[in-house]
Amino acid sequence: MDAAQKKPLMVGIIIVCFGVAAFISFRGRGGGVEVAEVPEDATIWVKCVNLKCNGGNTVYEMNEREYLDFQREHLAEDTTPGMVCPKCGKPSVFEAMKCPKCGNVFISGEAGREGFSDRCPKCKYSQREEEEKMGSAQGAQGTQGTRQSGKRGGLDLE
Repeated sequence: MDAAQKKPLMVGIIIVCFGVAAFISFRGRGGGVEVAEVPEDATIWVKCVNLKCNGGNTVYEMNEREYLDFQREHLAEDTTPGMVCPKCGKPSVFEAMKCPKCGNVFISGEAGREGFSDRCPKCKYSQREEEEKMGSAQGAQGTQGTRQSGKRGGLDLE
């Protein structure tokens, strides 16, 4: 292939690469839960991560619609904006979760990078891990159930 034929081919490849990059950059935006779909009285846990604000342990519930509205208004590229903490006045409040076992409120992934992001840093419980264990156990029982009773995964398929 001579230089005159290579140039349009290279330009085409570059255009396709930019298109793929744009698709990857923008496909994640705008998704998620629509504010209108969230019940008006729904609440979420949030936590201030500022260590000078109660040692980074200021937690409270807030209206989920208000939180989602704030996120949509202030979202920047790949970062989650922090809300302003009513106690310390710093933009250091983020969505959190409450451990169903011990009641500790924590930020997703706070227990470390290993394992499940919903693992409680206090008691080490992970609801997702338990659900996966139950799913694995049910899957093993489901295989036996299919051979023995015509059921799959412990559920009657009729």
